[in-house]
Parts: sequence; C-alpha cells; structure tokens
Amino acid sequence: MKINVFNLTANINFFLIFPFYMIGQMLVQMGYSAPFLGSAFGFFLLISLPIAVLGLFRARNFRSIMKLFITKAFFFFLIIYTLFVVIQYINGTEFEFISYHLKSVFRLAAFYFVTLNLYFGGVFKDVRYSIVVLCLAAFFVLSSIFNIIKIFPAEFGGEYFELDYQMLAFLVLFFFIGNLANSRTKSNIVIICAMVVFLFHLGARTEFYIALALLGAVEFLKAKRRIGVLILFFFGSVFFALIAHIYLDVNWLRDVRIFSVIFSDADPSKISRSELTFNALKTIAEHPFLGNFASHELGAYSHNLLSAWVDFGVFGFFYVLFLVAIPLFIILLNIRNNLNQIYILAVSSLMALVIAYALAKTYNYSMLAVALAYYGIWVSTEKGRLNNEKK
Repeated sequence: MKINVFNLTANINFFLIFPFYMIGQMLVQMGYSAPFLGSAFGFFLLISLPIAVLGLFRARNFRSIMKLFITKAFFFFLIIYTLFVVIQYINGTEFEFISYHLKSVFRLAAFYFVTLNLYFGGVFKDVRYSIVVLCLAAFFVLSSIFNIIKIFPAEFGGEYFELDYQMLAFLVLFFFIGNLANSRTKSNIVIICAMVVFLFHLGARTEFYIALALLGAVEFLKAKRRIGVLILFFFGSVFFALIAHIYLDVNWLRDVRIFSVIFSDADPSKISRSELTFNALKTIAEHPFLGNFASHELGAYSHNLLSAWVDFGVFGFFYVLFLVAIPLFIILLNIRNNLNQIYILAVSSLMALVIAYALAKTYNYSMLAVALAYYGIWVSTEKGRLNNEKK
C-alpha cells in the first residue's frame, strides 16, 4: 500500500501543534499535570519541524518555492537575526534575553515549514480538522464557565504556570484563516462564527479584532460589486451607530475585557501599551540607527513593530517592513473576481500580519512565517509551477 507522505506528516503535525498542545494546557490548569519545558508548545514545534521537512522533501515544486526571492529574503533575515543575537551574547547580554530571541527565530522557521506541510497535506481543505479545533475550543469555553479550568497561574513546586491563552488564540486564528479560504457551507459558517465566539470568551482582543476585520475584508474581496458593498457598509455603519448612540447605554462595555480597550481610558492593557510605545519612541530617539538591544525588561517591549526598531535598529525595522509590504502590495494588485483558496490564504494572512504588527504581542509575529509561506505557494501557483490547487 502506497503511503501519502504529505497527508501522513500533515496529520501528525496537526495533532501535535493543536489538540495535544491544547489538551496539555488544560491538564496543567486542572492540576492533573505539571508543565514541562516552560511551555509545551515549543516542545511540540521541535518535534513538528523535522516531520514537516520530511513531508515537504519530495513535494512537487517545493524547491521552486524555496528559490523565490521573498523566501530567500525571509531566511536571510533569520540567519542575520541569529548572528545578531549570538554577537549580543558574546558582548555580555543576559542569557534570558538571548534564549527568548533564539526561540523566536526557531518559531518563525518552524511555522514556515509546518504551514507548508499542513497546506500540502490538505488540512485546510478538509472541514473535519476545523471541527476538531472547534470541539476543543467549545470544551475549553464550557470548562472555564463551570470553573473546571481557571485562567490564572497554577502552582507546581513553588513555580507558577499561566495558561498560554495567547498562543491558543493564535492557533484558532490560524485555522480561522483556513476556513475563510474554503467555499462557504453551513458547517463552515458555523465554524467561523464559533471561532469568533471562542476568541471573544478567551479575551484575546487582538486576535478577535483581526478575525472580524478579515471576515469583512475577505467577503468584500469576494463580492462582484465591491463599490456597492462599500456604500452599503458605510450607510449601514452610520445607521447602527446612530441607533446605538440614541437608544443604547454603552457604558457597560467598559467592563467587558474584549471591548474595554476601546470604550475605557482606564483599561490597564491600553495604558500599558501607551507607556511601552512611549518608551520605545524614546529609545529610538536616543539610538536611531543601531537601536538598543535588551534595553527593556523581558516582556516590556512595545506591542507593535517599533519593538523591531528598538532591538535591531533602523535597518532591521525597515527590512521587516520590506518583508511584509512587498508581498502585500503585489498580492493586492492581483485581485480577481474569482478568488481561489490560496489567494485568500495569502491575502488574509498578510492582512492579519499588518494588524498584528500594529497592535499585537510577539505571539502574533509568527504570522510572518505563515503569511510568507502562503504567499510563496500563491506566487508559484501563478507562475504555473504548482498545480495542486483546484481552480
């Protein structure tokens, strides 16, 4: 019997990076299992990377994707990033900062290959995978409602372990984008709506607003009469805004985590982000060309792309900006009336990346690898070198 290597490796990686990881997080929060390796996600990615490479090694035209200019530019960035961090370590930077950045490099590389592996293995074309994701998300929501899972630190041996809800949110967003690219069915629509509800309940604000923005943007791109859709959206927004202003009291939204960042000036996260951004601008003003690596406490980075300027200087900042802007510009120039799956995967992940770089923590920076992987497939498809996408 002939084994489909693409499908086999994609299935293994799907269960490693989502269900096993999410279940592991739940068991820790329930008190049944102690955490290992700090965060189990890094461990699962470490296993997933060689499996993904194995699944891609014989993929037709995989080499052509790796030869693309944007792919080379991406991996050149990872090499320079690694060398830069090593030099900083030699110069005496604390290992805690070095370890954090090396993990970021590894995560970007791993997500690139895993994304390709899942795509070639047909994970995003089969709604059953998203149903598994949705069922686990529903179980998480119900368990937290009934206080089985507590979203606060659990103590093990004097150390505290906090639910990595941001990575859970990122993974749900990952599959949300996959569902946006599929043809609309009743089950597909239910999954999309349920994933938005999960992000809302989890309190993952950046991912929640990214999901809403992508849903509107993709439906707009799919519309045959886009000008009409824009006009309808504008007048609809004005109408409902007036209704809300006249008849509704929106003060209660200040106490809802997902909306407090918009309606409350006293939101702790909003205040913290403003302070961190101000500190980043101050550092950039003092060190405009080379930045000031490890100049802040771990985690106290600006929650936007300015953090790249602080750490890598002006050249590093514009290089990252280049990796995002060029693919986004090219793909938006190639909008068609009949959009195929890979185009929607590429354009929606690139849009998600732009929003993440404007608002998000570094968890969402992994979207860079996802977006460039999809973009690489799209470019190869457009050039006629990759023909496994159904038209």
